[in-house]
Amino acid sequence: MRIRSVELDNYRKFRHAALEVGDGVVGILGQNGSGKSTLVEAVAWAIYGNESSILRDGKDGVRWSNASQNEECRVTIDFDLESDHYRLSRWLKGKGQKVDASLEIDGMRIAHGDEAVTGEMVKRLGMDHKAFFVSVFARQKDLAALSALRPAERKKLVLSMLGIDQLDLVVETISADARSAKCDLDSLNAVIRAPDGTDRSEQARSELSRSQNDIARLSADESAMQAKLAEMEKYVLRAKQEMERAEKRSQQYQLAKSKVASLEADQRNMTARMGQIANDLKTLNEKSLGLPELEKNEEEHRRLDGERELLEDARVKHSQLTSLQQLMVQRNADIETYQKDRLSAESELAGLGDYETVIVQAEAAMQRHDEALQNAKGDAAWKIKEMERIQKEVREKRSKREEVHRQGPDSICPTCERRMDGQHDVLLRKLDQEIVQAEASLKELEGLKQKGDEFITRTQNQRTNQENKRKEALKLKERATGLLVRVRSSTDGMTRAQEEADRASRQIALLNDVKYDAPRYDQVRRRITELRPQVDRLMRLRTELQRRPPLEKESSDVQARLDNVMKELDEGKKALIDFNFDPEELRISRERYSQERDYKDAAVQSLSTLREEKARHQAAQAAARKRLEELEEHARRANELRHRQMELNVLLQVMKDFRANVTSRVLPTLAKYASELFVELTENKYGGLEIDDNYEIQVIDGSGTYGLSRFSGGEADLANLCLRLSISRLIAERSGQHVNFLVLDEIFGSQDSVRKRNILGLLSSLQRQFGQILLITHIDDIKDAVDNLVVVREQRDGSSLLGGDIDG
Repeated sequence: MRIRSVELDNYRKFRHAALEVGDGVVGILGQNGSGKSTLVEAVAWAIYGNESSILRDGKDGVRWSNASQNEECRVTIDFDLESDHYRLSRWLKGKGQKVDASLEIDGMRIAHGDEAVTGEMVKRLGMDHKAFFVSVFARQKDLAALSALRPAERKKLVLSMLGIDQLDLVVETISADARSAKCDLDSLNAVIRAPDGTDRSEQARSELSRSQNDIARLSADESAMQAKLAEMEKYVLRAKQEMERAEKRSQQYQLAKSKVASLEADQRNMTARMGQIANDLKTLNEKSLGLPELEKNEEEHRRLDGERELLEDARVKHSQLTSLQQLMVQRNADIETYQKDRLSAESELAGLGDYETVIVQAEAAMQRHDEALQNAKGDAAWKIKEMERIQKEVREKRSKREEVHRQGPDSICPTCERRMDGQHDVLLRKLDQEIVQAEASLKELEGLKQKGDEFITRTQNQRTNQENKRKEALKLKERATGLLVRVRSSTDGMTRAQEEADRASRQIALLNDVKYDAPRYDQVRRRITELRPQVDRLMRLRTELQRRPPLEKESSDVQARLDNVMKELDEGKKALIDFNFDPEELRISRERYSQERDYKDAAVQSLSTLREEKARHQAAQAAARKRLEELEEHARRANELRHRQMELNVLLQVMKDFRANVTSRVLPTLAKYASELFVELTENKYGGLEIDDNYEIQVIDGSGTYGLSRFSGGEADLANLCLRLSISRLIAERSGQHVNFLVLDEIFGSQDSVRKRNILGLLSSLQRQFGQILLITHIDDIKDAVDNLVVVREQRDGSSLLGGDIDG
């Protein structure tokens, strides 16, 4: 199996992802939790559906959390299996998350539906979902489990991965079949013989003989009754034939009678139609007498309508001329208004003064005041800190003086550690002098600080005055901007108004020669309105007169058909008289047929009763024969079960021996493969691996073998990886299955860079057994060492995306 591509829609963390899978080692790189493993788990879900080993958090966790209930969750994979191309899709849809699937081979769909597609994939791959995961997937947690398990559990796990545990299931199945065969044999013996030990088949044979004698007697009676019934059939047939002849003559008589009635109806309809046509032609001829007067009115209407069009054109142009003259007066008034507004704005603008100079001077003064305030505030802050320091120094010296005074002359000097004696008073005076000097400095600083505060207040007031000047100047500037806009707007308005006035003047010059006669226009319109009904009446009359030729032709045709109908009617009435049919003839023949049929039905009922009795005896015969056959079948089955029980006992022993043989051959092969991989990955640092009967790994180091607990975590992980890869290789070689790709999920563990490089080199060499090796990891170092690289990164909304850098 070679995977070509994988496409995901609303699957787990992926809104959408499309991945082309190349050959060789394919690295799937991304931070933990970004959705790397989801890509390959999606392949397993597409193949096997909602299996617990595939769905980490159940069916509810398959659909992307931000997808709506109407959006499908779908996984589609394209892959090659042997020489065929497969396309497999599985999806969830709707609120109930119903699962559906489709499988195509070389463009032809061969399976549809969740269970049908899963069953077809299991059959074609030759493995269920458990075998698939064991053969294809290797995870870091699985490698750690190989070391953490107790010997018996580890052995059971490895044998399960290799499929040898299936032999245990076969042995148990054979044993259960043997027990079942013995139980069935005991049950059959209880059915074959009665409680007294007699053979129940002899009783069934006696019942069968009695039923056969009764059936022979009833069969003879049935034959006699059938002969009598055959004679009755002849009488019924003759009566039926006579009735059918009478029915045929009756039908012919009724048909001739119906034809005469139909011809009489045609005669009445055609006569009425001829009268209607004559009335219509008379009416049309009368209406045509007023045609000349109407045509004269039509000619006058046509002439006046042409005159109306010319007057209408003059009226429109006259209306345009009036509108243009009004527009020209309005635009001249607009020009005067715009000109007054522009002069007013220009006058006000000239009186605003030099506000730009005021702004520049005020901003410069404000900057000077800001610099002075910054320096003054910094100096004030220093003075406050200095005053706090001096105050602290005074408190410390006062405290020290009180302590020296309290201890007296006999105390020890804190500096030289001698008795103070006469130096006691000297020290007190020195401390008093230092306190006085410090308090004088403090008072001086307080005076300087007060002057600085007064300077700050004065400077802030000056800055406020300058800021107020600047604000007033800015208001003048804003007003000037508005006035300039008014000037430009008025100028533009004057220009537009002048252009429109000029255009109107030119158009007025073109329309000055227009002559419009309003009274004549109204007179023409009134006359046209008066003539319009006469013109419409003429059009309707012409339409009606078009019917005259078809009516004249129809009159001729109807008269010809009427002559033919009259002739056929005379012939039909004569034929009806010549037929000579009596309806009583049909009634008599029907009564005779009914009587003969009743005699026959009574005989059929008697025969049916006889046959029912015979059928009851035949059923009893069949039941007796069935019981006899069942007893004979039970006897045959009992004999088979005795042979089956012996065969199962022999097969059970053979399978036990076979399992022991397979187990003894698997372990050396597995140890050989794992040892070769370990030596290659450690660059011959160790002599290889040995695997004991409990599948516990021993490392050959020098001349001895040691358990994994003696080595670092990196060596232990590497040894377990070699064992796991060997298991997959052995499964592929032994099963002959078509899945030749491998998935390794976070297998590097605690390996250093050299070991990682060696593992990657080993994976490249494993392409002989596995054409595609999908390597899932968060380690960035591998990206230059794989044949193909896929980067998975998590977005801010929690969804995953293919492409980009690993750190997003």
